[in-house]
Amino acid sequence: MTGIWAVIPACNEEPRVAAAVNSARQGGAARILVVDNGSMDRTGEAARDAGAMVLHFDAALGPDLPRAAGAHLAVEHGADLVVFIDGDMTGRLGWALAQLLDGCRRGAALALTDAFLGGIPGQGLAGEVTAFRRKFNETVGLYDQLGVAIMSHGPSAAGRAFLLSVGCRALGKPPVAMALATRAGLPITVGCRLSHDDFGSPGRDAGHGLAMAETIIGDCLEGMAVFRGEKPQRSWQGRVYLGFDPCRRWDLLDRWLESGPGR
Repeated sequence: MTGIWAVIPACNEEPRVAAAVNSARQGGAARILVVDNGSMDRTGEAARDAGAMVLHFDAALGPDLPRAAGAHLAVEHGADLVVFIDGDMTGRLGWALAQLLDGCRRGAALALTDAFLGGIPGQGLAGEVTAFRRKFNETVGLYDQLGVAIMSHGPSAAGRAFLLSVGCRALGKPPVAMALATRAGLPITVGCRLSHDDFGSPGRDAGHGLAMAETIIGDCLEGMAVFRGEKPQRSWQGRVYLGFDPCRRWDLLDRWLESGPGR
């Protein structure tokens, strides 16, 4: 099916992006788009060598916004299903992507990865993040179906109805997109289960891990507020969770969207 796209955000992933492209191909994607997110290395060239199309941004958009840009381009070109995988995932994930796509074919608007086969962490930074993930899924009424799975963690797949309903721009904060979809009555499910270690992503330093944890927590807080019809906010019990949120270049994404890409 030519209507199956893969969108792969990648920033400075020259040694790894080909593995993600291969997983997307093995998973069943007919068209593979790597969103080169301000890379300073040969990520774009490596992606093309692996057979992918490349959408290049000179400056990094920050986390999640490349997914929004890629989804927009896929929808503009008639995609029926879009599977998302990060460009640093070197694991052999074709089977997982195929399962996610099958979840959408069976009626899910959005299919997510449950990456906690070894158990949900309950302590430390990982435990704090999963506690907020649970709080988010409980708030929007999805905990029984999803556990702590959210779109921010692991590969996912979305149908055209999901992307048109929430708007591709909303993917810039994945829990917000999930909240909008739930308010619209769109079904969200777990499409595959695997261990986080199976992603094959490189290790990051402690500073990056803390910032990413705060990004996800803050996004979950915003998603809960959006679901309740409140003004989005990133604070909880007097603490503000910013993480990488200030690095999100909405101005660059909106300028690109306003230029009419894909038309």
